[in-house]
Amino acid sequence: MSGSRPADWRRWPTVACAVQLHRAVALPASPIAEAIAHVLSQPSHVDVNEIVIRPAASAH
Repeated sequence: MSGSRPADWRRWPTVACAVQLHRAVALPASPIAEAIAHVLSQPSHVDVNEIVIRPAASAH
């Protein structure tokens, strides 16, 4: 949208709280990159179909 300003999450306390909660448990990029590198380093006869990566901490 042209002419629009970036959202100021502080105006909406519920959204601001959700954003802060997400940031508190979000994984940094390095563990995800390490998991992908591990999969890519497997021998050709190893088939990885799915990777599930989630933080050990929970928001709930």
